[in-house]
Amino acid sequence: MTTLAGAPALAAPTAQKSEANQDASKGALEPTTMVAFGEQTVGQSGSVAQADLKKAVAAQDGASIQFAVPARAALSYDVYSSWKDNKAKTTAIRWGTATWGWRHVQKHNVSLKMIQKTTKYPKDRYSESGNRLIYRTPANKYKCWLGICKTEKTMMVFVLVNNSRLAEGKHRGVITSYCEGLKVCPNWVREVA
Repeated sequence: MTTLAGAPALAAPTAQKSEANQDASKGALEPTTMVAFGEQTVGQSGSVAQADLKKAVAAQDGASIQFAVPARAALSYDVYSSWKDNKAKTTAIRWGTATWGWRHVQKHNVSLKMIQKTTKYPKDRYSESGNRLIYRTPANKYKCWLGICKTEKTMMVFVLVNNSRLAEGKHRGVITSYCEGLKVCPNWVREVA
């Protein structure tokens, strides 16, 4: 059996009777050997012994066997993304919690591009309390006709970055970002970014 691409198709699990069982009486139930993808069942014992499994692995002629490792959930202090701001200072946003970081800014309808553009091209950039940087920049939506463009809408985007270093030696990063005067940024601001 072959597939359309010409590669052999996988065969369905098959049951094979052992030679000893062919001589057994007709009325007795006969154990079978199942060959299937995944777990292998052998004879009356029901499963492959550990020694048999080790032999099968050794017989692979040095082929590498890889096991899938389940991915862990991102922790609060794991870095979600990092980039350079307008002064070539590394800025990062961590996964955070409901009160800071990436998980927090989601409730304000803020995209990563909005945060990056605000820190890379700020109208205002100033320090507050020594270790906090504030970036502000307008998001403008223009309407153009015959080569003349006029500002249709403007919204100031605010980003607060905490530059205090954590135990790992990196900055804490973005605490919050939002559109000034609104709890949730309009979709057109996301589209502008």
